[in-house]
Amino acid sequence: MAIYKKEDYQVGVICILHTEAAAMIAMFDESYPTLHPQNDDPNDYSFGRIRAHNLVVACLPAGIIGNTPATTVASNMKRSFPIKIGLMVGIGGSVPSKKSDIRLRDIAISQLTGSHRGVF
Repeated sequence: MAIYKKEDYQVGVICILHTEAAAMIAMFDESYPTLHPQNDDPNDYSFGRIRAHNLVVACLPAGIIGNTPATTVASNMKRSFPIKIGLMVGIGGSVPSKKSDIRLRDIAISQLTGSHRGVF
């Protein structure tokens, strides 16, 4: 098994629910031992590889959801690892609409545009 350093993890994945994190980790081609984050980083991380990409996965604390906790987890991850690509992975829900529906199994990708948060 290869030995990796913090610098080897540039793709970060954040999941809201532990079941989402478990599904993400199950997709790893290979899992790696835990690396210790910064001393003041309370996140619990899992490490692995999908194809040529090393990933670090973190989940929000159990029972705590919302923008502020997600931002805190992301900030801690960014401090502990040189993340260049960040993904929020989850099951989401459906958003019925007359113009365009978002349903289970759809993939929604958002991008910040001007003052919009990226989801319309």
